[in-house]
Order: sequence, then C-alpha cells, then structure tokens
Amino acid sequence: MKTDVTFISIYSDIQCYNIRRLSAFLKKKGFTTKIIFMPQPFLKSYSEEAVKQLVDLSSDSRLICISVMSNYWDNAVQVTEALKKLNIPIIWGGVHPTIRPKECLGIVDMICIGEGDDTLAILIDRIKNNKEDYSDIPNFYYKRAGEIIKNKLQIFERTDEIPIPDLELENHYILFGNKIRKMDIKLFRCFYGEDYVIQCTFGCPYGCAYCCNNAYNKLFGFNFRKRKMEDVINELKYVKNKFPFINRVRIDDDNFFCYLIPELEFFRDNYKEHIKLPLYVRGGHPLTIKKDVIKICVDAGMYRIGMGIQTGSENTKKIFKRQIPNDTIIEACKVITSFKGLVPTYDIILDTPWETEEDVIDTLKLILKLPRPYHLALFSMTFFAGTELFEKAMADGIIKNIKNDVYRKNYASLKGTYLNTLFPLFAYRWVPKSFKEFLLKDKVRNSRFKTPIMSLLKGTKIL
Repeated sequence: MKTDVTFISIYSDIQCYNIRRLSAFLKKKGFTTKIIFMPQPFLKSYSEEAVKQLVDLSSDSRLICISVMSNYWDNAVQVTEALKKLNIPIIWGGVHPTIRPKECLGIVDMICIGEGDDTLAILIDRIKNNKEDYSDIPNFYYKRAGEIIKNKLQIFERTDEIPIPDLELENHYILFGNKIRKMDIKLFRCFYGEDYVIQCTFGCPYGCAYCCNNAYNKLFGFNFRKRKMEDVINELKYVKNKFPFINRVRIDDDNFFCYLIPELEFFRDNYKEHIKLPLYVRGGHPLTIKKDVIKICVDAGMYRIGMGIQTGSENTKKIFKRQIPNDTIIEACKVITSFKGLVPTYDIILDTPWETEEDVIDTLKLILKLPRPYHLALFSMTFFAGTELFEKAMADGIIKNIKNDVYRKNYASLKGTYLNTLFPLFAYRWVPKSFKEFLLKDKVRNSRFKTPIMSLLKGTKIL
C-alpha cells in the first residue's frame, strides 16, 4: 500500500511539533502518513548511504513534505535533489518557503505558505483522485508551465481542530548511526529527551524587526491565536500516560502569558491535578509579566521562565522596534524573582552590526541592575529573510552573500569581542559589581590589559 504523505524532518532534534501536528491532522482526515527524522549536526551534509536509504523509504509515497528553516537550506536541497528521481510530488513548507517563496520554487514545484493543515489535506486528496486543479488550495504556491501561481492566503483559525501531535511510533523512522531505523521507544527517548515540548499559542502580537513573526505579520496581519486549555490539558494527559519517562513540560510559545486569568486558572487547577510535572514556560515578554499571571503559573508548577530582554540600548531598541523602557524590564524581572524558586533565563541579542560599543555597554549596565537569580541566553544576531532587519541589512550592504551570511550563520557563534566576553561574567553573582563596573571603564577597555583579561575569562569555567 502507498503512504499518502511522507514527512521528512531535517532538523537536529525530533520534537518537530508542527510536523507532528500536520501528520495527526491528516490521519484524522483518513490519510496515511509516515515521518522520517534525519537529525544531523548543524551544517553537516548527509552521507550518500543515508540519502539512498531516505530515497528508498520514501518511494511508496504519493506526496513528500519537507519542512525547511533557513539554516537548514543546504540539507533541504541535498535531500530534495536526491528525492526528485522518484518522480513523486515534493512540497516544501515551514518558515523559509513562507518568506522566500520564489527562491524555494527554484528547487521544488510547490510550497506551502504559513500553516499547512488545510493545504495538505486538500492537496493530497487531489493527488489521490488524479485531479490537477490546485487553484483553490489555500496557502499554496506552485509552478505551472514555468509560471508561479500564488493562491490566496489564510490563517488557520480553527484551533479546536488542532489534534494531539503524532506521537505514535508506528510509521516513524530515524537516522541513527548512518542507518535509518524503525522508531522504537528507546530511540524515541534517546532523541526526544525527557522534556515534553508543547505549543499552546500561535503567532505573536508584537512585531519585533528581527523576528520571523515580523515577516508573518506582513503576510497574514495580526494572527495571534490560542488553543483551548481543555485541549492543552488533554494533550498533556495523553503524553504523560504514553511516555512515563517524561519528567518535565516545556511550553514553547512566543506569548503564553497572553492567556486570560480564568484560562490560566483552569490550566493551573487541572495541571496540578492531572499532570504534576515541573513546568518551564519560554517566550515571556516584559509587557505580559504580571504578578497575578506569574503566581498562577508558579502555583501550577512553573519552576523556570524564559523572557526576552534582547538589549538595554535605546538606540538598538529603535532598530529592533522593541522600545520597552528599561524600567519596565527591571520591574518585570522583579516580579519574576519575587517568587522563591522561580529561576529566569533572559535572552540577549549580541553582534548587531549597527550597535556601537556604548550600545553594548548600555545592555551590560542594564544587566547589572537586574535582581537575582537569573541566567543569560546569549545569541548572535541572525537575519531572518523577510524581516525588516533583513531588508535593512541588505540595503546597508551588511549581507553580501545570503547563503553564507544568513543561511549558514550559527546564532550561537558570538564574535570574540571584549564586551561579548564580559556577558557571562556579568551573570555571575559572586563577581563583585564594582569589579564589573571597573571592566567597563574606557581606560580598561582601551588598555594593553584588554587582551589578557579576555584570555583569562576564556580560560575559566565561565565561558
């Protein structure tokens, strides 16, 4: 029997919430699916042997779907070129096809823009029934006689139809040791880990100039949507029962704290009764961190929280279109640390090309004012195609080669500057504040001791 849709994940992890969501959605519609996970270290090509196995395993498909993020471009092209010999329709979806459609249609003949629930359900039905009229399929761009056809775009509003992600191990496969193997519970636990990652909201009400949501909001307008808390709890019940080794839950939303108080109270009560696992909520925003909201989540079991600070510089905030006063940021941090046992991780973006040293120093000075405890997550500025910052970087000549400067840029690779070296040090409580302030002085930054200080810091366990 043929598999209606084969999903291929080229990402380094196998959480893949949206791939699993689409697979489950299609299964509910009566279609058969297969998921092949090809986890691979960043920027490493697949071996010829692994690609051959992938092609063989995909040969029974009616439709092959590949999810593509910008920094997995090379891997996506590699597997796609190999799969073309099957003469099976291949569709790309995900962030990159959404924001760079023309480029992607140079590789494949069809792409999905935005969410693909309805797109894939209609498309595979047409393919199964040998119907070639694709003109009314939403969020679908395709080539016909060399011309690019762009169908209407729509937001998937029916969040109550979002199913529990496909976590069935049957018809799931994984690349392990250069061999694609049938997924089993041991392999799943090894690659997935013991933290279950769930998504409760979609879209973002903010339009920060560096974020993919900036590009999405241009296409779809304001599109923030929430799942019903009943559905969230039911998913977590299912996961806890199916995988007893799961010992933590991570909510991977951009803005989970946008839920209303009654919704959060329902979540708290049911989470405490049925789930009872430590909870980590990422994607906090200083404007949504309120004491009553955080208290409910802490009562539910939240032990860790992530929040984006990004910068303390007024100049950089304007560039980011994220003009949140530092006093507001500090107040949000005070709310978080007022709850004993709740440990925050604050995101900081470094290596922004328009920043001066004074801008970076402003961020370090803000960090000195934050109440403890906290951790810092440091990221090197990465331009996502389609965002305002990407367009600015292109116009200013900062991006000279898109594939090298954007697609192959690793957001974890910070520049080895003196000020970048200080950030991990500033997060440590045991280093005196007076010493940190001393390191920021012009006479130190511009002295002959600058290089030895950097070498000393890099040689410690801090970095």
